[in-house]
Formats: sequence, C-alpha cells, structure tokens
Amino acid sequence: MTKGRQEKTSTEGVTFRVPSVLLDKLRNESENKQVSLNTLVNQIFKEHTQFHSFATQARLYYITKSFAARLVNALSEEELIKIAEETAKKDFVDMVLLIKGEFTLPAFIDVLEIWLTIGGPMSFKHTVEAGIHTFIIRHDSGGKYSFLVQNILKTILEDLFDTKTKFVSTENNVVLKIEMK
Repeated sequence: MTKGRQEKTSTEGVTFRVPSVLLDKLRNESENKQVSLNTLVNQIFKEHTQFHSFATQARLYYITKSFAARLVNALSEEELIKIAEETAKKDFVDMVLLIKGEFTLPAFIDVLEIWLTIGGPMSFKHTVEAGIHTFIIRHDSGGKYSFLVQNILKTILEDLFDTKTKFVSTENNVVLKIEMK
C-alpha cells in the first residue's frame, strides 16, 4: 500500500456495548495481528464503510480461493479473455461507480487497492514513484489466474481509460505499472 504523509483525521470518543464473547475474540485477533484493539476496530469500521457495506449491491460474495482457482483452470484462454472483458466492462465499472460515485482512473486505483486489501485472497504491494503506480499482486492461484487478472486490469486500464500500462505475470504474481498522465 502507498505510505506517505497522512493528514490528521479528527476522531471522537464513543462507547459501545459489546458482548463479552465478541470482545474476547476481537482482543485475541488484535493480539495475533500485533495491533491495538483500537486499531483493529478502526480497521473493521474502515473496511465496512469502504467495501463491505457495498458488497450486496455490487453483487459480491465470498468463495474459497481453491474453488476460484479450479474454475479458472478449467477454462481456455479464449474463455478467460471473454470473461475478463465482461468483468472489466460491467462488474468493475459498476463496483467503482457504487463505491466512489464516479468512474475515473484515480477512483479505479482507489477501489483496486481497497479490493486487494479487503475483498480478495491476495497479498499486494502498491507504490507510487514519478507518477507511476506499481502494483505487485500475489495470488498463489496459478498461471491461468495471472492471465485472467492481467486481462481484467488490461481491459480496464487500456481500453476504458486509454492508459499506458506494463505487465509482468508469473505463475502466482501479476506486476502492473500504470503511467499516470
């Protein structure tokens, strides 16, 4: 994720009554993640307001990573290209519009980062240097999954935004460089 100077956000103190069993689970998770309970709860609130509250409207749901990989591996490259184009032009456009209220390149990059952080079974790194956004996406789902992810992103960025991109894909990773105008 991009790390830079962050503006101070005003905060408010608020009190909630939480069932003890739930609070114990949150404390355990915060301990396992080595973050404070306050940080964990703020992450949960942020994820909910930026992504999960839109999931039903965006027609999103969870499936296991292995199930998704099996589905993708059962398809030909031609079928994956068709799915990638339809997914890019319909599903991602709808998701960005729903979450950001506009379909612009900065809005798409924000939603991509949110989706990779919260919604997908992938790890990633996002850096920005000299106007070039670099995403390193690790999915651990095989070469055809890399092919699908690359084609979804390529359709959005090159066809819908006419943006200059570079891709490097491996069996379990997709590296994307986006040149901002």
